[in-house]
Amino acid sequence: MENDAWAVYVLFLEQNKFYIGSIPEKNLDERLQKHFNNQGSAWSQKYHPLKTSRPIITCGLTKNEADLKEHELTYFYMKTYGIDNCRGHIYSQITLSLGELQAITKRIAHDQSLCFNCFNPGHYMKSCLERLTSYNY
Repeated sequence: MENDAWAVYVLFLEQNKFYIGSIPEKNLDERLQKHFNNQGSAWSQKYHPLKTSRPIITCGLTKNEADLKEHELTYFYMKTYGIDNCRGHIYSQITLSLGELQAITKRIAHDQSLCFNCFNPGHYMKSCLERLTSYNY
């Protein structure tokens, strides 16, 4: 399985939700069918894939490339559409822990050069004028 060609896919789900996954290409059709037949991930069982949309699929990757691509796409979709609207990579469970939410929020803030305290641009945490707070979860 390590030497197989891998694919990364993005599913468009009900209620403007997204799921990102990766799998060896030879198993892709079967895995997509499971998602569409309500036998996929817990996330795609809760928010069903839209029958009218086609998944975005990237093929021909190594296992490491697929893992990295799935990781990057998961953060991209979380940053673009909201953490509560996307699951994938290591964040595939329906309910994320406080630690996971903090890690994702910090990563998004870092990627956008935002303050880790107030999440606004133009300064960093050590010069933030807002009272230092914990994450608002």
